[in-house]
Amino acid sequence: MKKLLLTVIFVLSFALALVACNSDEKPESTTKSTTTTTTSTTTTVNNGAHIDMPDSTKIYSEGLEYVLNRSKDGYIVKGIGDCSDTDIKIPNSYQELPVVEISTEAFKDCKAICSVEIPETVVGIGVSAFEGCDNLADITIGNGVTGIGNKAFYNCNSLKNVTVPNSVTIMGSAVFGECNSLESITIPFVGEWNAGKGGAVHFGHIFGLMPEKSMTKTQCPESLKEVVITGGTMIGSHAFIGCDSLVSVTIPDGVTIIDSRAFAGCKGLLSLTIPDSVTSIGAGAFGRCSNLTDITLPDGVTAIEEGTFEQCTSLISVTIPDSVTIIYKQAFSECTSLTSVVIPDNVTIIDFKAFAFCRKLASVTIGNGVTCIEQEAFFECSSLTDIVIPDGVTSLGLSTFTSCTSLESIVLPDSLECFDVGVFGGCTNLKKIYYKGSEAQWNEICNDVFEEGDWINFLSAEIVYNYKG
Repeated sequence: MKKLLLTVIFVLSFALALVACNSDEKPESTTKSTTTTTTSTTTTVNNGAHIDMPDSTKIYSEGLEYVLNRSKDGYIVKGIGDCSDTDIKIPNSYQELPVVEISTEAFKDCKAICSVEIPETVVGIGVSAFEGCDNLADITIGNGVTGIGNKAFYNCNSLKNVTVPNSVTIMGSAVFGECNSLESITIPFVGEWNAGKGGAVHFGHIFGLMPEKSMTKTQCPESLKEVVITGGTMIGSHAFIGCDSLVSVTIPDGVTIIDSRAFAGCKGLLSLTIPDSVTSIGAGAFGRCSNLTDITLPDGVTAIEEGTFEQCTSLISVTIPDSVTIIYKQAFSECTSLTSVVIPDNVTIIDFKAFAFCRKLASVTIGNGVTCIEQEAFFECSSLTDIVIPDGVTSLGLSTFTSCTSLESIVLPDSLECFDVGVFGGCTNLKKIYYKGSEAQWNEICNDVFEEGDWINFLSAEIVYNYKG
């Protein structure tokens, strides 16, 4: 009978704690606090920072379990201890020493906790420190924190808005993994590693990667709509891959690298401002962002990498800066809404399938610096009606313009040394070929290269030699 009574009391207490998380007024029976008075001192903590602890009276949580750190100059919060608070307020000092750390699994599975305030004296939050705190809806992380361990807030399903202070330089993997109610997050930066003030700093994948070896998706919460990045120089690979609901991303000046697949598969992303400081955008960085309508690349970017905008099916326009020298394979492949593109003069190579399957692409201006257009570069660009290949181009790859069914005319330079098989295969409306060289030059580059069938579209088109236009 006694055991049954104790069980009933425990269940009722736990239920009251959960209700308190969702109530503006906390019942006195669920919050036990003590008043702590600190004396004005200046304390040096492990990160070298000087923390002023002014004269004040503040209510902190009592009953928490502490342990002295190895250097014996500060205390670590080891666990919940006898504390029954739903709103945890960690003190900045304990027994006249600063509280400098929250231990591994200190509050793991403490489901009654509604909020946590972490003071500026704390420099580290341990692995899984708050993992499984289902009702934790509000966290305040002090500006002294420099490191947050793996899964520190994993599976905190009531968190909606999180701000990670700029002081954080090390952040483990899946810190906010499975936080399924998270709507917005403000973070110093997101990178696999980065060089910052005072040396190297490191961020893992803050939501964690899916277990597939291909790493095609993060454990990004479906509720996440907004990301604000406040600093750093790099957004790491796969950082937000597969964040389907993400609609707003703020990238600060100072970021120089957006790494491979950083925003791949962010289907809710409509537009994005990339700061002028960015000089490198990795392969597939915005691939499959199917609602992205327009984007302007900054002047410092020198290459559009493989698949950077592949399958961005709503992309209507893109501004390619003069600094770009190469457009790699499949960079804009299957951008089925893209209507026009201007390729600047500094570009020398348009790689394999760079604009393949861009079926609404009706206008293409190719810069005078291009020397090589690789195979299938404009494969099945079925709205393209005319094209001018600039002087200096020496080769057209296999099926460069195959199935461009609306193509009526093309200008070819006399610098051309060879065609490949079927370069104009399926161009059933091709009517005129304007060639800047002589008929003898034309015959020389075409002699004995193809079977007659390969030239069926040429045979039906008029060739204008010595074109000066």
